[in-house]
Amino acid sequence: MRLFLNSGHVSEESLELHVLGDLLESYAPDVDRHLQGCPRCRMKLAEISEFVRRFRLFAKQLRLSDSSLSAHTTCPR
Repeated sequence: MRLFLNSGHVSEESLELHVLGDLLESYAPDVDRHLQGCPRCRMKLAEISEFVRRFRLFAKQLRLSDSSLSAHTTCPR
């Protein structure tokens, strides 16, 4: 995994891991320091955060609808 791209910006993979809380602790200070001064990476981080938030909400709704279906489905004998 590349923490930074040749352009000096944080890689999208690193931003994704950061949002998910899976970025190595030793990398987090460098990413956070870069984010403080880089509006471009902050914007990308916000986009990824919103995607993850919506995905988790959708997954939660899917689980709820699946459990609702299961409760109303009878097994044929």
